[in-house]
Amino acid sequence: MAPTPSGPALGELLAELQSYGVRVEDTIQARRGGAGPSDAGMIRVEGVPITFPFTADYVAESPYVLRPEGPEEGPGGWGVYREGRRLAGAEVPPRPRFYDMTTADGIPYWKIALLHLDSLASTVIQTCLYWGKDDQCRFCGIELSLEAGRTIPVKKPEHLAEVSVAAKELDGAVDVTLTSGGTRFRMRALGEERIVETPLVGRHQAHNFAFTLALLDAGAPAEPPDGVRVRRSPIVLASMAGDVENVRLLLSHGAKASAEAAAEAVTFGHADVLAAL
Repeated sequence: MAPTPSGPALGELLAELQSYGVRVEDTIQARRGGAGPSDAGMIRVEGVPITFPFTADYVAESPYVLRPEGPEEGPGGWGVYREGRRLAGAEVPPRPRFYDMTTADGIPYWKIALLHLDSLASTVIQTCLYWGKDDQCRFCGIELSLEAGRTIPVKKPEHLAEVSVAAKELDGAVDVTLTSGGTRFRMRALGEERIVETPLVGRHQAHNFAFTLALLDAGAPAEPPDGVRVRRSPIVLASMAGDVENVRLLLSHGAKASAEAAAEAVTFGHADVLAAL
């Protein structure tokens, strides 16, 4: 067996794995979508945590391969190879046990938060006002996982707490990272920060009736103005989240009970929202 790298040699190897990506000869847990890099395998190489691309097209040309091994090769069960030569041992974490659990109202834990090695992560609001716009973050896939049905639009505090405890007790999670799509809409002009009188589009705060009511009372229209292209209207977002209070509020202020809103209510199983529409 070749000597295992350490120090600068290990650092150089890790940098190349992240640059070239790694071809994987078996199934591993990984990110696809989310509020961050959407192509990231997560393993430990010689005990060092690392993320690396493994599904992008250019990875097919990578000289590096992650290959399952027998116990005689080492305790991690995997190895990093180049041109058939073993370079380092690797450990691929198993599927977290808390992924098999659901909340009392039927939401799978893995749709609320994911475990990245020993760090729990969740995107609290899975939509973003910049998504689909010219100034969208190019690295981010925040709405891809939502469109694929791998998550839910809004995570409730009580659900996040419940999942966090399970992740710690069952799978050894040591910290939590929370991200969110952009929802703020303040601007600074002439040294004064003020709320911009713009549509509610992209700014809807699910399960926050007072926030939505304040915006409507301030004159924000419940429907996008003519000529404004949006990905999802406020009532569609509220329907996705099962937020029947805000659905009724938006309807009372002139929002249209659209077919898209009804379809999202059906998709996410919100019968009360469908009835309100």
